[in-house]
Amino acid sequence: MPPAALRCVWDGPPWSRSLGNPRGVIENLEAIDLETPGFTEADRAAFLLGQAYLRIGSVDRFIALTRAACPPGSAPACTPNGSPISC
Repeated sequence: MPPAALRCVWDGPPWSRSLGNPRGVIENLEAIDLETPGFTEADRAAFLLGQAYLRIGSVDRFIALTRAACPPGSAPACTPNGSPISC
């Protein structure tokens, strides 16, 4: 079972994503410890949080999240303009 904050964003009313409330998504998902052992929804939470960061134009926060979330030695991710982000 995902933490309540993730359920609110993912399973709850779609307003937080589809109606343009990325700040609400950020507020809820930043409260989750994505490194909690056994938290199987961490990748989904990180994905949604990254999308919300990009929607508000916070590329620096997106890059920090990407670096924190990707395993060492994994292929680099890219910013929306195609610049690589090394893990």
